Amino acid sequence: ITNGFTYALIGIGLAVVFKGARIINVTQGEFAVIGGLFTVVCAQRLGLSYGLSMLAGIAVIAVIAWPPSMVIVLISA
Repeated sequence: ITNGFTYALIGIGLAVVFKGARIINVTQGEFAVIGGLFTVVCAQRLGLSYGLSMLAGIAVIAVIAWPPSMVIVLISA
């Protein structure tokens, strides 16, 4: 069920971006994988709780994804 829920969230995100911008965001899946891997590393290797690991994964992906998105916004404006 967890894998299906994750795939559904990624799919909904892709659909929303495509409907709004009429472009396929190929980086969205990459960011989801990097965030998931970072979350697992934080939970297993660093010993953080799952909640803190998820927050750390979200924070890392927000920092990684923000600069490219701003470049795209500036180029398309």
